[in-house]
Amino acid sequence: MPEYTLRDARLDDAAAIAAVHWTGRRAVYVPLVPEEHWITDTQAAGIESWKRRLTAGETPLVAEVDGLVVGFAVIGQATPRLGHEAKRDLALHDLWVMPEMHGSGISRALLNGVLPPARSAELWIAAANTGARRFFQKNGFLPDATTGTGEDGVLEVRLVR
Repeated sequence: MPEYTLRDARLDDAAAIAAVHWTGRRAVYVPLVPEEHWITDTQAAGIESWKRRLTAGETPLVAEVDGLVVGFAVIGQATPRLGHEAKRDLALHDLWVMPEMHGSGISRALLNGVLPPARSAELWIAAANTGARRFFQKNGFLPDATTGTGEDGVLEVRLVR
Protein backbone atom coordinates (compact mmCIF):
# COMPACT_ATOMS: atom_id res chain seq x y z
CA MET A 1 0.00 0.00 0.00
CA PRO A 2 1.54 3.34 -1.01
CA GLU A 3 1.96 6.18 1.44
CA TYR A 4 -0.49 8.92 0.52
CA THR A 5 -1.69 12.26 1.80
CA LEU A 6 -5.07 13.93 1.39
CA ARG A 7 -5.53 17.67 0.99
CA ASP A 8 -7.87 20.24 -0.51
CA ALA A 9 -7.18 20.99 -4.16
CA ARG A 10 -5.65 24.28 -5.30
CA LEU A 11 -6.02 26.06 -8.63
CA ASP A 12 -2.57 24.85 -9.68
CA ASP A 13 -3.85 21.26 -9.36
CA ALA A 14 -6.16 21.66 -12.40
CA ALA A 15 -3.84 19.84 -14.82
CA ALA A 16 -3.16 16.98 -12.40
CA ILE A 17 -6.86 16.55 -11.58
CA ALA A 18 -7.70 16.63 -15.30
CA ALA A 19 -5.08 13.93 -15.95
CA VAL A 20 -6.57 11.65 -13.28
CA HIS A 21 -10.10 12.36 -14.51
CA TRP A 22 -9.29 11.77 -18.19
CA THR A 23 -7.23 8.62 -17.52
CA GLY A 24 -9.97 7.18 -15.31
CA ARG A 25 -12.70 8.04 -17.78
CA ARG A 26 -10.76 6.44 -20.63
CA ALA A 27 -10.27 3.27 -18.58
CA VAL A 28 -14.05 2.99 -18.07
CA TYR A 29 -15.60 4.57 -21.15
CA VAL A 30 -13.42 3.51 -24.13
CA PRO A 31 -15.49 0.35 -24.68
CA LEU A 32 -18.76 2.23 -24.05
CA VAL A 33 -18.57 5.27 -26.34
CA PRO A 34 -17.59 5.72 -29.99
CA GLU A 35 -13.95 6.64 -30.64
CA GLU A 36 -15.14 10.01 -32.02
CA HIS A 37 -16.14 10.93 -28.46
CA TRP A 38 -12.46 11.40 -27.58
CA ILE A 39 -11.98 14.03 -30.30
CA THR A 40 -13.62 16.61 -28.04
CA ASP A 41 -13.27 14.86 -24.65
CA THR A 42 -9.54 15.58 -24.40
CA GLN A 43 -7.21 16.05 -21.49
CA ALA A 44 -6.63 19.67 -22.63
CA ALA A 45 -10.38 20.35 -22.48
CA GLY A 46 -10.40 18.77 -19.03
CA ILE A 47 -7.70 21.14 -17.79
CA GLU A 48 -9.78 24.15 -18.86
CA SER A 49 -12.89 22.64 -17.27
CA TRP A 50 -11.08 22.02 -13.97
CA LYS A 51 -9.62 25.53 -13.96
CA ARG A 52 -13.18 26.88 -14.29
CA ARG A 53 -14.51 24.56 -11.59
CA LEU A 54 -11.70 25.40 -9.16
CA THR A 55 -11.97 29.12 -9.87
CA ALA A 56 -15.73 28.92 -9.22
CA GLY A 57 -15.00 27.60 -5.72
CA GLU A 58 -15.29 23.85 -6.14
CA THR A 59 -12.79 22.21 -3.78
CA PRO A 60 -12.02 18.58 -4.55
CA LEU A 61 -10.14 16.53 -2.02
CA VAL A 62 -7.00 15.19 -3.69
CA ALA A 63 -4.77 12.25 -2.84
CA GLU A 64 -1.04 12.52 -3.42
CA VAL A 65 1.63 9.85 -3.60
CA ASP A 66 5.22 11.09 -3.71
CA GLY A 67 3.93 14.61 -4.40
CA LEU A 68 1.82 13.57 -7.41
CA VAL A 69 -1.98 13.80 -7.49
CA VAL A 70 -3.27 10.24 -8.03
CA GLY A 71 -6.93 10.70 -7.15
CA PHE A 72 -9.67 13.15 -6.21
CA ALA A 73 -13.23 13.30 -4.92
CA VAL A 74 -15.92 15.99 -5.09
CA ILE A 75 -19.12 16.16 -3.05
CA GLY A 76 -21.86 18.72 -3.57
CA GLN A 77 -25.55 19.45 -3.61
CA ALA A 78 -27.60 16.79 -5.36
CA THR A 79 -29.56 18.08 -8.34
CA PRO A 80 -31.93 16.51 -10.87
CA ARG A 81 -30.05 14.25 -13.29
CA LEU A 82 -31.00 12.31 -16.40
CA GLY A 83 -34.66 13.23 -15.97
CA HIS A 84 -34.89 12.22 -12.30
CA GLU A 85 -35.26 14.37 -9.21
CA ALA A 86 -32.53 14.05 -6.60
CA LYS A 87 -33.25 11.50 -3.89
CA ARG A 88 -30.69 12.78 -1.35
CA ASP A 89 -29.46 16.25 -0.42
CA LEU A 90 -25.82 15.45 -1.24
CA ALA A 91 -24.25 13.82 -4.28
CA LEU A 92 -20.82 12.41 -4.91
CA HIS A 93 -20.06 14.19 -8.17
CA ASP A 94 -16.65 12.64 -8.82
CA LEU A 95 -14.33 10.06 -7.36
CA TRP A 96 -11.47 9.03 -9.63
CA VAL A 97 -8.19 7.32 -8.84
CA MET A 98 -5.44 6.40 -11.28
CA PRO A 99 -5.99 2.77 -12.34
CA GLU A 100 -2.65 1.64 -10.91
CA MET A 101 -3.85 2.85 -7.48
CA HIS A 102 -7.02 0.73 -7.45
CA GLY A 103 -7.05 -1.51 -4.40
CA SER A 104 -4.61 0.73 -2.49
CA GLY A 105 -7.16 2.17 -0.04
CA ILE A 106 -6.94 5.63 -1.62
CA SER A 107 -10.46 5.49 -3.07
CA ARG A 108 -11.93 4.65 0.32
CA ALA A 109 -9.89 7.38 2.03
CA LEU A 110 -11.11 9.94 -0.52
CA LEU A 111 -14.72 8.79 -0.17
CA ASN A 112 -14.59 8.94 3.64
CA GLY A 113 -12.78 12.28 3.44
CA VAL A 114 -15.61 13.97 1.55
CA LEU A 115 -18.48 11.88 2.87
CA PRO A 116 -18.29 10.27 6.33
CA PRO A 117 -19.65 6.69 6.32
CA ALA A 118 -22.85 7.52 8.22
CA ARG A 119 -23.81 10.35 5.84
CA SER A 120 -26.43 9.73 3.18
CA ALA A 121 -25.82 10.74 -0.44
CA GLU A 122 -26.38 9.63 -4.00
CA LEU A 123 -24.21 9.12 -7.03
CA TRP A 124 -24.62 8.16 -10.67
CA ILE A 125 -22.32 5.62 -12.26
CA ALA A 126 -22.01 3.81 -15.57
CA ALA A 127 -24.01 0.58 -15.30
CA ALA A 128 -21.14 -1.29 -16.97
CA ASN A 129 -18.57 -0.06 -14.40
CA THR A 130 -18.89 -3.19 -12.27
CA GLY A 131 -15.66 -2.70 -10.34
CA ALA A 132 -16.67 0.75 -9.12
CA ARG A 133 -20.20 -0.43 -8.41
CA ARG A 134 -18.78 -3.18 -6.14
CA PHE A 135 -16.59 -0.59 -4.39
CA PHE A 136 -19.55 1.68 -3.71
CA GLN A 137 -21.75 -1.20 -2.57
CA LYS A 138 -19.05 -2.18 -0.05
CA ASN A 139 -19.30 1.39 1.17
CA GLY A 140 -23.05 1.34 1.68
CA PHE A 141 -24.36 2.59 -1.68
CA LEU A 142 -27.11 0.50 -3.26
CA PRO A 143 -28.94 0.84 -6.57
CA ASP A 144 -32.41 2.31 -6.23
CA ALA A 145 -33.66 1.03 -9.63
CA THR A 146 -33.29 4.50 -11.19
CA THR A 147 -31.47 4.62 -14.52
CA GLY A 148 -30.88 7.06 -17.32
CA THR A 149 -28.79 7.50 -20.43
CA GLY A 150 -26.21 10.28 -20.43
CA GLU A 151 -25.31 12.61 -23.30
CA ASP A 152 -22.59 10.16 -24.27
CA GLY A 153 -25.15 7.35 -24.71
CA VAL A 154 -23.92 5.44 -21.64
CA LEU A 155 -26.52 3.83 -19.38
CA GLU A 156 -26.10 5.05 -15.80
CA VAL A 157 -27.58 3.83 -12.53
CA ARG A 158 -28.19 5.80 -9.36
CA LEU A 159 -26.76 4.46 -6.12
CA VAL A 160 -27.95 5.79 -2.76
CA ARG A 161 -26.85 5.50 0.84
